[in-house]
Amino acid sequence: MVMRFVIVALALAALFAAASATTDSLMIEYKELLLSGECEQFGSLWTDDGVIYGPQGNAFTGPATIATFCSQYTSFAKLGAYSYQSEFIYNGETRALAKYLVSISPAGKELIATGYNTYSMIANATAPHGFLFTEVTGFGENIAYP
Repeated sequence: MVMRFVIVALALAALFAAASATTDSLMIEYKELLLSGECEQFGSLWTDDGVIYGPQGNAFTGPATIATFCSQYTSFAKLGAYSYQSEFIYNGETRALAKYLVSISPAGKELIATGYNTYSMIANATAPHGFLFTEVTGFGENIAYP
C-alpha cells in the first residue's frame, strides 16, 4: 500500500514539474522574442482571442494585433535588457506571476523599470510549449533614470 502511494506521488510530482517547465519555457520565450524583436513569433504565443495589456493599460487582442503592438513597442522603446528578477510564482498550473527588470530607451533617454507581469495560459497540443497565453498583464513598480 505504501509503495503504491509513493508511485502515485512520484507520478504526480513528475507531471506537475513537466507542466511547470513547459509554462516556464513559454514565459522565457516571451521575454526572448520581445528582446530580439521577432514580433510575428511573439504574436504566435497567444490564442486567437488572447490579450496583452500595453504600458498604458490598452488591450491588444489576437496574434496579429499583438505582433503589431510588439513592433511598435520595440521600435519606440528600444529594449536593452529584459530579465526576470524572481522565480515564477504559480497560482494553479496556468497562472503565474513574475517580477521583471527592463532597460529601455524611449526617445533616446535610458530608463530602468521594475514591475510584475501576470501570465494566464491554456493548454494547446499544437503549440511548441504545449501552452498559449490567454492574457498577459503587467504593472510597473519603480522607474529610474540612471
